[in-house]
Amino acid sequence: MSSVSGAGATSGVQGIQPGMGMEEMMMLVQAERASNLESQMADQIKEIQSRNEQVRQLNDLLSSLRAVRPSGDNPDKWAVLGSNRQESRETIRALAEAGVPVTIQLLDDGSLDDLKGLPNVTVKTTHGDGISDEYGSNGYDAQQKTIDTWINDIKGKIDGLNSTGQLDMIRMQSLMNKRNQAFDTLSNTLQKIQKSLDAIVGNMR
Repeated sequence: MSSVSGAGATSGVQGIQPGMGMEEMMMLVQAERASNLESQMADQIKEIQSRNEQVRQLNDLLSSLRAVRPSGDNPDKWAVLGSNRQESRETIRALAEAGVPVTIQLLDDGSLDDLKGLPNVTVKTTHGDGISDEYGSNGYDAQQKTIDTWINDIKGKIDGLNSTGQLDMIRMQSLMNKRNQAFDTLSNTLQKIQKSLDAIVGNMR
């Protein structure tokens, strides 16, 4: 086997020593490349799983909004956001945490005060559009037009995540192809090293 002295382009690869044979250096380079690609694939899988979880949560929120949306075509019609105040609060919090702008009307009993510090939550002091408990008996209310705005906003977020997910899958396939190529090259290098060793042993007999 030929040997190469000096650092060159392989200086950053662990295990390479001066005077090491070319085949050994190639083996270490490809092994490190394969390891790096495996690490990138693991990170990509985590991103895909995280994005899928976001889509699942948004779909759940979308279903809950559709379930409480007032029937008919009256945009000013009010509807309770949950079967009780706790469910309504969870819906409001889920909207805010999903990045959906929410307008709330603070109540005298302070039951919504902890929500006013959330991102995407706007507080108003007058009646009208937004969330209040003025029209419902057991929860917080929102008008049909407000719920429709939330629904469209969530649909847009889901579409954006799905588009990004498609790009993630393309990147994942590219990483898999590169990883497979690295392992193929590593396997071929190992075979060459083995053949060289066999030849040396054969010449010594």
